[in-house]
Amino acid sequence: MYTEDNVFTARTNTLDVVTTPGFMADKLTTRGTYRVQALGPNKVRRTWVGEVSCSIPLLGGKVERHIVDEVTAGYRDTTDFTRKWLLDHPAAAT
Repeated sequence: MYTEDNVFTARTNTLDVVTTPGFMADKLTTRGTYRVQALGPNKVRRTWVGEVSCSIPLLGGKVERHIVDEVTAGYRDTTDFTRKWLLDHPAAAT
Protein backbone atom coordinates (compact mmCIF):
# COMPACT_ATOMS: atom_id res chain seq x y z
CA MET A 1 0.00 0.00 0.00
CA TYR A 2 1.17 3.55 -0.69
CA THR A 3 -0.06 7.14 -0.76
CA GLU A 4 0.34 9.27 -3.85
CA ASP A 5 0.09 13.05 -3.67
CA ASN A 6 -0.36 14.86 -6.98
CA VAL A 7 -0.40 18.58 -7.79
CA PHE A 8 -1.50 19.56 -11.30
CA THR A 9 -0.38 22.94 -12.65
CA ALA A 10 -2.50 23.89 -15.68
CA ARG A 11 -0.21 26.76 -16.72
CA THR A 12 2.71 24.37 -17.34
CA ASN A 13 0.60 21.25 -18.00
CA THR A 14 2.58 19.31 -15.39
CA LEU A 15 1.67 16.92 -12.61
CA ASP A 16 4.07 16.80 -9.66
CA VAL A 17 3.92 13.39 -7.97
CA VAL A 18 5.19 12.25 -4.57
CA THR A 19 4.65 8.61 -3.64
CA THR A 20 4.97 7.56 0.01
CA PRO A 21 5.10 3.82 0.75
CA GLY A 22 3.08 2.32 3.58
CA PHE A 23 6.27 0.92 5.11
CA MET A 24 9.83 2.23 5.51
CA ALA A 25 8.77 5.66 4.25
CA ASP A 26 11.87 7.17 5.87
CA LYS A 27 14.11 4.98 3.65
CA LEU A 28 12.40 5.38 0.27
CA THR A 29 11.83 8.52 -1.83
CA THR A 30 9.90 8.50 -5.08
CA ARG A 31 8.95 11.82 -6.67
CA GLY A 32 8.82 13.35 -10.10
CA THR A 33 7.08 15.49 -12.67
CA TYR A 34 4.79 14.11 -15.32
CA ARG A 35 4.36 16.31 -18.41
CA VAL A 36 2.15 16.04 -21.50
CA GLN A 37 3.18 18.02 -24.59
CA ALA A 38 0.92 18.43 -27.62
CA LEU A 39 2.87 17.54 -30.77
CA GLY A 40 0.05 18.05 -33.24
CA PRO A 41 -3.49 16.91 -33.90
CA ASN A 42 -4.17 13.68 -31.98
CA LYS A 43 -0.52 13.34 -30.94
CA VAL A 44 1.16 13.95 -27.57
CA ARG A 45 4.42 13.19 -25.84
CA ARG A 46 4.27 12.04 -22.23
CA THR A 47 7.39 12.28 -20.10
CA TRP A 48 8.18 11.61 -16.48
CA VAL A 49 11.34 12.96 -14.89
CA GLY A 50 11.89 11.98 -11.32
CA GLU A 51 13.94 10.66 -8.47
CA VAL A 52 13.88 7.24 -6.86
CA SER A 53 16.18 6.69 -3.92
CA CYS A 54 16.37 3.98 -1.29
CA SER A 55 18.69 4.24 1.70
CA ILE A 56 18.71 0.60 2.78
CA PRO A 57 22.31 -0.65 3.00
CA LEU A 58 23.21 -3.34 0.44
CA LEU A 59 19.69 -3.37 -1.04
CA GLY A 60 19.05 0.26 -2.01
CA GLY A 61 20.28 0.02 -5.59
CA LYS A 62 18.26 -3.14 -6.29
CA VAL A 63 15.11 -1.61 -4.81
CA GLU A 64 15.62 1.57 -6.89
CA ARG A 65 16.09 -0.43 -10.12
CA HIS A 66 13.02 -2.54 -9.36
CA ILE A 67 10.84 0.54 -8.82
CA VAL A 68 12.10 2.20 -12.03
CA ASP A 69 11.48 -1.04 -13.95
CA GLU A 70 7.94 -1.28 -12.53
CA VAL A 71 7.15 2.35 -13.43
CA THR A 72 8.56 1.86 -16.95
CA ALA A 73 6.54 -1.33 -17.47
CA GLY A 74 3.40 0.33 -16.11
CA TYR A 75 3.68 3.27 -18.51
CA ARG A 76 4.39 0.90 -21.42
CA ASP A 77 1.31 -1.19 -20.54
CA THR A 78 -0.83 1.94 -20.20
CA THR A 79 0.37 3.23 -23.57
CA ASP A 80 -0.36 -0.11 -25.25
CA PHE A 81 -3.83 -0.25 -23.69
CA THR A 82 -4.64 3.35 -24.65
CA ARG A 83 -3.54 2.86 -28.27
CA LYS A 84 -5.62 -0.32 -28.58
CA TRP A 85 -8.65 1.28 -26.93
CA LEU A 86 -8.49 4.29 -29.26
CA LEU A 87 -8.26 2.00 -32.30
CA ASP A 88 -11.29 0.05 -31.06
CA HIS A 89 -13.24 3.27 -30.26
CA PRO A 90 -12.36 5.76 -33.04
CA ALA A 91 -15.24 8.12 -32.19
CA ALA A 92 -13.67 8.76 -28.77
CA ALA A 93 -10.49 10.13 -30.35
CA THR A 94 -12.26 13.09 -31.96
